[in-house]
Amino acid sequence: MMYEIEKGIEMPGANHGWRGRPSKYPWLKMEIGDSFLITGNKSLRCAASKANAKYDRRFATRTVEGGVRVWRVE
Repeated sequence: MMYEIEKGIEMPGANHGWRGRPSKYPWLKMEIGDSFLITGNKSLRCAASKANAKYDRRFATRTVEGGVRVWRVE
């Protein structure tokens, strides 16, 4: 079987997720001062820590009424 070579087709951006999966958290869309709330998910602290290293941005988490809130701080 021969495969057709095509030119001029733009490659989509990376998913920025783990193992090709898109991230379920909006790390790359957040600006400094933005935050989001996750209800009943205490494992968010680990995900924020990994995002700090992976995206070279800084996120902080705090347990608040109703769940865990993440802020982009830098």
